[in-house]
Amino acid sequence: MSDYILFIGISLFLGFYGGKLLSKIKIPMVTGYIISGVLVGNILDLFNYSFLVTNLSVISNITLVFVAYFIGAELRTKELKQMGRVPIFVALGESIFAFLSILFFLTLFFFLFTNYFTEKNISKELIVLLAAIGSATAPAVTLLVIQELKAKGILTQTLLTVVGSDDAIGIMIYAFSASYVHSILSSHNVNFWFYVLIFLKGLFQITISIITGLLFGIILDNISKKSKIKPEFINLTLAILFILFAMIDKILPDFFESFNIENLHFSVLLAAMSLGFYIVNYSRNRNNLVHSIDDISQPFYVLFFFLAGARLKIIFFKKYLFFIILFFLARIFGKIFGAYIGGKIAKAPDVISKYLGFGLISQAGVAIALTLISIHEFPQYSNQIIGIVLGSTLLTEIIGPIMVKYALLKSGEAYKRYSEKTSHIAYVKKHHKKEKNNVSNGTSTKR
Repeated sequence: MSDYILFIGISLFLGFYGGKLLSKIKIPMVTGYIISGVLVGNILDLFNYSFLVTNLSVISNITLVFVAYFIGAELRTKELKQMGRVPIFVALGESIFAFLSILFFLTLFFFLFTNYFTEKNISKELIVLLAAIGSATAPAVTLLVIQELKAKGILTQTLLTVVGSDDAIGIMIYAFSASYVHSILSSHNVNFWFYVLIFLKGLFQITISIITGLLFGIILDNISKKSKIKPEFINLTLAILFILFAMIDKILPDFFESFNIENLHFSVLLAAMSLGFYIVNYSRNRNNLVHSIDDISQPFYVLFFFLAGARLKIIFFKKYLFFIILFFLARIFGKIFGAYIGGKIAKAPDVISKYLGFGLISQAGVAIALTLISIHEFPQYSNQIIGIVLGSTLLTEIIGPIMVKYALLKSGEAYKRYSEKTSHIAYVKKHHKKEKNNVSNGTSTKR
């Protein structure tokens, strides 16, 4: 036990100062946490102490619940309505096209170089999981560069909205993909009706996960009504989050299995996200229940990214280098092209369609959360997923800030003061007013 306590202390210390060190050269602190973990993990491997990393999965599970809870708490219905359709269409476009781009290019190369893929244990099912993980974006890098460049304007506003909401879409894509892979791996009779059943099974699992999260949100809201001090909100929120994790991960699957309904895999991330969504939109104690665990969650984030990095062995990076580069390039293409298509469909200003995708390259946050979920659900693919996704993450954390800066400079929004005339909400209001005037005059808006 003392070995684990010592390792947790060292991990917090090295992760924290690794992050602080890289932040001095304008690289996000999360990258420092990961790199520190990579170095320590490979050293532990040399002395046969890697079990310290693998046996601390409970810390990763706790942090995953925090991550999903806070993502849900960012989905305020009032703000989403104010922003209009542009951020929604762009977020859908870049997430779905990133998934499709990775899926297409990896599958194409799978059929071109089947023997090589087989030698590296890269299967078609694994490709689906990698594509789903690659659909998510991390907001930390984008926010850091926006603050550094003092950027303001319609592109900046939309970018902040998209990176805050596309994680929810990424989690949904992963939930469906994981359900599909589970079904494929557990069945040998594949036909049209099999795929119909896969879709219905995935829809059922996602629906149950969301409903369970909302019900736990109602419970948390009601039992917290008489709470007045911060420690009480912390205790209640943590209790509900941890019970929700157990309910989704163990209790519900066992319950359905007792009725001979087997191989159900509900989404902890979707459930916790739904809980956060309910609290922030419907609870009078929303501020206390959301912000009460901010302070205590920070050490878990450091450990989460440090331990994720510690799983990435240098030998994995070398072994899967071709797949890392292919995954990295396919994802970038999907993000940029998807944002462009989404912007065009929503009839967004050209500056959004042309440049917003460049601000969506980073993947450190939810991608790592989905990585750890996937290796828990599919341990047979753990080495490949860790090597490819975390290897790609290190590249995106280097290239990502450069591409965000390029987008903000090309759009002309860097170093600009904020003006109501340039905000996206103002644009939506102005355009809506113009359309109403045109309708009253018997004309239509041409854009």
